[in-house]
Amino acid sequence: MSLVEPGIASARRLGQTACIVDMGDDFTTARAADDLAAGAAVSGAREFVFDLSSVRRYEAEALFDLAALCRRLASYGCEVLVASNDPGLTLELRRLAHGDAWTLRPTLATALAELLSRPV
Repeated sequence: MSLVEPGIASARRLGQTACIVDMGDDFTTARAADDLAAGAAVSGAREFVFDLSSVRRYEAEALFDLAALCRRLASYGCEVLVASNDPGLTLELRRLAHGDAWTLRPTLATALAELLSRPV
């Protein structure tokens, strides 16, 4: 387990193939999400949960880039879920996810429950 600074984007593994990417509290660029997901994918992650539940400030461009990252990971055969409980953020994510192969859930717990209940 690594120590991370509160509010900063970080990733942690859950088993051999799952990765939780916590976006921190200031989501103004998706670069950290992209870098963290790429590092996890290289080491074998095929299931991703992007946790935006602690995001307090965000930029529309970062959401657009995150949606593109989720779309790209899904096209590679990865399972992708996004957790967000902020109404404005969730509305934007729903708009960006229309028709995509990634799933939006209201909490990290529900995203993880769905991910872990899927057959392997």
